[in-house]
Amino acid sequence: MPGTARSIAKKKQMAHAEQEKAYVKAMKEYHDEQKKPESERKSRKAICRDVADKLEGGWICGQFNAEQNVWLSPEEEESVIAYCIELGNQGFPLNHS
Repeated sequence: MPGTARSIAKKKQMAHAEQEKAYVKAMKEYHDEQKKPESERKSRKAICRDVADKLEGGWICGQFNAEQNVWLSPEEEESVIAYCIELGNQGFPLNHS
């Protein structure tokens, strides 16, 4: 049997607690990024955006793209690459010109 309905105040309290956890996580992630070399660091804005997306239950863009943009299986990818190499070896260009 499901639980009882929560009051508006309780919902706000729970949302605030989740937001505080997100702040702590963002701060920890930022400090971890500061330990990396400058060329590999993510910006504060990127970190906050990632944490906010996770807080809202959304996906990070990279995760979404990795899941949704899979058109070919790995075997199909290999066969397409092999075919392109074969065409190149026969002198056919890979463009329409």
